[in-house]
Amino acid sequence: MMATAKALTNGYVPFKSVMLGERMIEVYEEDPSAKIGHGCTYSGHPVWADAALACLAETKRLNVVDNAAECGTQLYEGCKTLMEKHDIIGDMRGGHGLMTAIDMVSDRATKKTNPRRISRHGPRSRLSKRGHGARHWP
Repeated sequence: MMATAKALTNGYVPFKSVMLGERMIEVYEEDPSAKIGHGCTYSGHPVWADAALACLAETKRLNVVDNAAECGTQLYEGCKTLMEKHDIIGDMRGGHGLMTAIDMVSDRATKKTNPRRISRHGPRSRLSKRGHGARHWP
């Protein structure tokens, strides 16, 4: 079972879905009393469903999955190069599509963060409330 939401319409309209595997579908088809209680304000709205189908068609047409994998490799390799040059990058994870995380630290050996040092490296920065990292955007 997998639940999805905004990504199905690129965040333009409220749309959610629940996807079930074949074995689960068989259970619900065989037993009429088996039910999934699921509903929300915009359940089954045809405009939202059309928007989701159009976005999925564009995702396939533009080959977004393969493009994300290719760009993700480039992003990850670029981040590794930056880590070699800058000691403020203490660690990095990812390399799965465009999902890459960089830990910015004041001391790479101890992985200790320094909010003052981190916040000056981006036009806008926000440290997480738990002190586990920073989020940067242009």
